Amino acid sequence: MNKIRKAIRREMDVEFFACTHGVSIIFMYGFVRWLDHVQEISFAMVVGMMILGYVISWFQKLLFIKEGEYTTKEYKKRGFLWSVVPSLLLILTGEFFQWFRENVWWTGILFYGIMIIYFFMVWWFLELFYEKDTEDINILLERFKQKKKIK
Repeated sequence: MNKIRKAIRREMDVEFFACTHGVSIIFMYGFVRWLDHVQEISFAMVVGMMILGYVISWFQKLLFIKEGEYTTKEYKKRGFLWSVVPSLLLILTGEFFQWFRENVWWTGILFYGIMIIYFFMVWWFLELFYEKDTEDINILLERFKQKKKIK
């Protein structure tokens, strides 16, 4: 039962980021195209971008699937890959499917630049939030230990 619970939890983590990445890709793509006076995005494009978000999310999850601690060097390397590989996947997918073939030259550059910043910002925010959560949990643990000693 423990393996099923872990698998469901992993999938839920992946689903959360897949939706976040997919919506971010779709929104920014639509926004950049809107700046170029293009008002529509095909349904097939939206589905493809959601699938890309799911693939990216699974890649990111697999980087940190091992339970336990990572060395500082290993953690930094994985953190770097967490942002770089999705950025490359996004660019390769966009170029392969010619997402910007109907747009002026700067739209693709703007989109890719914003999305690269997005991936690095998400990683940075996760770092900040997890660091703060760890601090809070350690404080609560110390309080709990102190209460145990008093009793």
